[in-house]
Amino acid sequence: MRFDALLPRRRPGIALTPLIDVVFILLLFFMLASSLARVHAVPMVTAVERSTTAAPSAEGPRPMLLRIREDGVVELDGGAIDDDALLAALERYRDAQPENGEAAASAAKGRPGAGLIVEPADSVALQRLLTVLDIVAEARLPVLRLQ
Repeated sequence: MRFDALLPRRRPGIALTPLIDVVFILLLFFMLASSLARVHAVPMVTAVERSTTAAPSAEGPRPMLLRIREDGVVELDGGAIDDDALLAALERYRDAQPENGEAAASAAKGRPGAGLIVEPADSVALQRLLTVLDIVAEARLPVLRLQ
């Protein structure tokens, strides 16, 4: 007669040590694989900076309106424009603006500096918006407002 068949079997428990090892290895992997630096950051004016500036006056630079329609077409101040021409137009706009010292002086007088107001349509694909923002970043222009 076998007595071990009559004894209740013990279920093996889950060992916590290997589980903790796996969690720490995953944590270490993701910490080393991720980058903490900001990549392709687009400078934006905060609400506090925007509230200190008044409405644009005739003597200061005015911001440009950049619209992205639902079909992905970009409009710069009301006219449709393709991506290559957009970069060239933004660089011309940037080069036509006063230097940093003059821009700071005009901002102190209540006139906003050069920049863009980006207005994507509600159904624009996120990738299209990011492509346009990359072009804006390449032109080194600040985004004053994203609405």
